[in-house]
Amino acid sequence: MIRYKVVSKSRGSCVVPPQNHKYYKKYIKGETVKMTPDSFGIAVFDALASAERFTPANSNSEPFQILKVRPIGRRLKAPSFLLFVDSLAAGYRLFSKYGWNKRRVEFGSYPEGTLFYRAVKGLD
Repeated sequence: MIRYKVVSKSRGSCVVPPQNHKYYKKYIKGETVKMTPDSFGIAVFDALASAERFTPANSNSEPFQILKVRPIGRRLKAPSFLLFVDSLAAGYRLFSKYGWNKRRVEFGSYPEGTLFYRAVKGLD
């Protein structure tokens, strides 16, 4: 089963800044990336179209790319969205920081097609 991961051009987490070493991940072809034990899992998208809608188009921030990944293990239950946002130090402000169109993201829900896994293997 193929899933899609939105990452920075440097193949790092697109939402978690590199300074947050505990949760920041790099996605390399052929390598397995595991979730941090106290996190909600690795967030991916179920379809390319969902990842494309999430990608900050026409942003002045770092360019992003979409990678194919293969989930390892069973899908995790998604946590409450508000708990998820609260757990991110920057929370909802990340949307404006990275230039995402807030009208495309309904506050109180995940972007369409978001799934969580314990680990993924990079295919791209």
